[in-house]
Amino acid sequence: METIPGSTDFNDFLDTVSTIKWFSDIGIYLDHPYRIHGWAEWDGPEHPANSALNGWLYELYEQILGTAKNRDIDLAPLWENVIKSLTTIVKDTVPYDENEDAWFAPNAAVWHAAWVGALIFSHKYLDLKLPKILQNQWEWFSRGHWPCAFAIQSVEEAESFKKWYRDGPPSEGFVDHMDKKAWDFVIF
Repeated sequence: METIPGSTDFNDFLDTVSTIKWFSDIGIYLDHPYRIHGWAEWDGPEHPANSALNGWLYELYEQILGTAKNRDIDLAPLWENVIKSLTTIVKDTVPYDENEDAWFAPNAAVWHAAWVGALIFSHKYLDLKLPKILQNQWEWFSRGHWPCAFAIQSVEEAESFKKWYRDGPPSEGFVDHMDKKAWDFVIF
């Protein structure tokens, strides 16, 4: 698996992510228990497993912004540059459509990749430990796949995801709580 980019220099980071073969292995056989085989099989952003993953990413983003603010660092412009740059790099590797929204799976995949990349860069920039869930997503992206949702492995997890979707994820400690478990992902 590819290593996590280590540089805190924006241009070095972009050079590294430009070498990744984004989404090059989607649809190719993979011996993995949780898979989708086509864009149309993705359940959409409101599916509980997808919503929980998106909620986890957003909570991590909020933590990073809070850490940066506590250090008197304005991370927002850098964050926007990483998101914009990664979206530009990645969007030509899938049937991305500027006229579609997050319900269109290729767009969701591109935005997910951009967010994970921006979270990785922000963690490196602020010298923070990377959560395992973030590392695992990056590894799947770097292997040419899309880790499109948490893999629901039990009735209890399904009920938790439904509750998080209905009521929102628990805000305090959600990132750390989720990172205690070795989560698997649905892969495309």
